[in-house]
Amino acid sequence: MAETRRSRSLRDAVWVGAAAVVTIVASLLASSGYVWLPLTAFAVFALLILLTNHLVRTMILTAAGCISIIAASGVFIPDDSSTLSIVLRVVGAIFMIAGMLQARSHGFVASPAQHRLVIQVLLTLVIPIGLYIALATVPHSMWDPLFSYTIGLGLMCAVILASGPQLPSGTLSQAIIVALTVTVGLSIVCGVVIPELAIEQARLRGVVNNANLLGFYAFLLGVVALLVVKKPAWRVALFGMSGLALLWTGSRASGLALAVTVAVFMFLKGKATGLFVASGLALVAVCIGLVWPSFFDLFSTITRNNNSRGGSWDVAIEALRLSPLTGVGLGNESSIIASSPLRAAANAGYPGLIVIGILWIAILVLTARIGVRTFAFGLAAVVHSCFEGWLLSPVGPMVLVFALTLCVVANRELEIKARAAESNEGLTAPPRPNPLISSAQKRPLPA
Repeated sequence: MAETRRSRSLRDAVWVGAAAVVTIVASLLASSGYVWLPLTAFAVFALLILLTNHLVRTMILTAAGCISIIAASGVFIPDDSSTLSIVLRVVGAIFMIAGMLQARSHGFVASPAQHRLVIQVLLTLVIPIGLYIALATVPHSMWDPLFSYTIGLGLMCAVILASGPQLPSGTLSQAIIVALTVTVGLSIVCGVVIPELAIEQARLRGVVNNANLLGFYAFLLGVVALLVVKKPAWRVALFGMSGLALLWTGSRASGLALAVTVAVFMFLKGKATGLFVASGLALVAVCIGLVWPSFFDLFSTITRNNNSRGGSWDVAIEALRLSPLTGVGLGNESSIIASSPLRAAANAGYPGLIVIGILWIAILVLTARIGVRTFAFGLAAVVHSCFEGWLLSPVGPMVLVFALTLCVVANRELEIKARAAESNEGLTAPPRPNPLISSAQKRPLPA
């Protein structure tokens, strides 16, 4: 027992020490005004690691990895420095692997269904994305982007393989929920407390570097609240937080994606869930409106007249006109293209469009095979990727967080199906013979 305690204390010291080193680096490289963010995160992490049991500790390590990956695109990272962003991505992967080791050290063994699910998710995403990277770089002799994007793809595979099949599904779900709740909730708090840093052009960006990125995380939070969270009170609270963040960010693509998720889920599962969600949202909106009368001014960001993606179409068409078979190469477009299919067309030509079509079909087929919840999320992600270019970028955090969320939603659906199957087996099984009646029937009747 003494050795076990000594080894656990040593392991805790290693984790806290590693977090301290990352905190020091992040504090030195962070933008002015945001140094308090890594310091606060380290203090909370260290306390939770030292004061909790191994089950909670596994979730904390995994959640810390997710938060670190999300923070790689945080607002505190200077625009002219990519070092801190790379460090945070690598550290996030290390912490998620540490969570896996923590789970395995206490005897957790993944089920074959978890292994199959993660392999299917990886094959669905990695093969088309890898093909797109090759098409957008090799014909143009762009070896540096090929190397960096391949490293990013490998890091994504390592994180998913370490967390998906090697962690209890409930632990991974809790970690994703905690990471998304911290990101969205802290962003809302920053918008109220320090609006000069957290609000840009009347749109909330919070602790990430732009409003659309925060809108994406708010969309994912709404998805897990609706499809994964079990307790109704938590579901309403988290879904309300997601809705508030979506309104404040003014991210119409993320709002549309969440609406698609709710609509498809309502249509395929019945009206009860939809009425529950709608009533919860209405209640949250009324309460916030009573406390904060200017709350409804947030709708002005959704109904704004500007079209921030109008130039993406023109840029993609011009790139296709110049080079229809190979595109202009990865990142060589004249301006940023905010659409996955248009970006694929501009960077890799018509073959890139074929690849994005294959990726969409693969996502829809995989999620449809798993079940209604997962299909609703998969369809919403496809819709969202039409307005954002995240689906083809393994070097960014969005596709990795999406893949982990997909594993969480799918695990929840498989768990529900397994319980339903057990219940049906219990109902259809033949009744067991009563031993008292059987023994009485075997006795001869008296003469």
